[in-house]
Amino acid sequence: MRDVQKTTMDCSRQVSLESVVNDLYDRQQEYVREKSRIVGLGVHLLLVFTLNVTRLFCCKTIISKLEKENMKTLFAMAAVAGLMICSVGNVSAQETSAEKCDKCPASATAVASTSEEKACCDDGPCTTCSVAKAMEALPKMTYKVGEESTCCSEAAGELAKKANAPIHFVVGEKVFEEKEQAYTSLVEQTEEMVTGFITPSTCSTSGTHSIAGTSCKCSVEAGKKAEIVKAAADSIQVSYKVGEESCGCPTQAGEMAKKAGTEMLYVVAGEETCCSMTARLNTARAKYKAVVEALASADAPAQEAATETQGG
Repeated sequence: MRDVQKTTMDCSRQVSLESVVNDLYDRQQEYVREKSRIVGLGVHLLLVFTLNVTRLFCCKTIISKLEKENMKTLFAMAAVAGLMICSVGNVSAQETSAEKCDKCPASATAVASTSEEKACCDDGPCTTCSVAKAMEALPKMTYKVGEESTCCSEAAGELAKKANAPIHFVVGEKVFEEKEQAYTSLVEQTEEMVTGFITPSTCSTSGTHSIAGTSCKCSVEAGKKAEIVKAAADSIQVSYKVGEESCGCPTQAGEMAKKAGTEMLYVVAGEETCCSMTARLNTARAKYKAVVEALASADAPAQEAATETQGG
């Protein structure tokens, strides 16, 4: 009986040991599988991390390049936009200036000259274009307030009021604080320029003859031009008007004005003024215009012939 019990106990112990061994083996296998899974997961995570780092580096490189290109593009766009804004600003300023100067005689003359030039130049050479361009060369009075300049007295008044600054009067290279002084200088500079323009001269070195902005070597041709210039300049004369009566003598006109108790008007090329300085200015300008027109008319046939020759 004891032997049987002992045998039974030994068998139970053997079964129990086998169970423990099997259990340990299973746990070892499970551990190996878990370790493999963990190692595999770690490798996978490492690969994913490496891949993401690589992608991030590539993305940064690409983004950096794009940013550089975009910055260049942005700078280019900004430059273009700046030019456009400046252009628009300049155009707006010119338009504003033109609007303000519509009442200015100088502006009105310039606008009329431009319109006439566009209208007549399509038909070939004309005197209007040359006269308009020549008149632009005469001295003018402009107005300066601070750093801003304008040809219109009304616009200058507005600028002075806005900036609370004085108006300076500019004629050529000279700047004046008083308008009367500037106007006197305008008259004197215009007379000096016109006198030099219509007076013939010859260079002692080259022998070139010059008059009215033209030059030539031929004394005969120069003589003909000088005759045209003199005749045109002499055609401009000052006449005087008192009421409805006119005369050519200033002394007589003065006596008539004193007797009639009214002012004497100076008449030059159809323009009337009671100011002797304005009369001098009108006379100089009228002589200059007459000379330019006469020379342009004299040169017109030759220019037309040259145009026909080129066209043929």
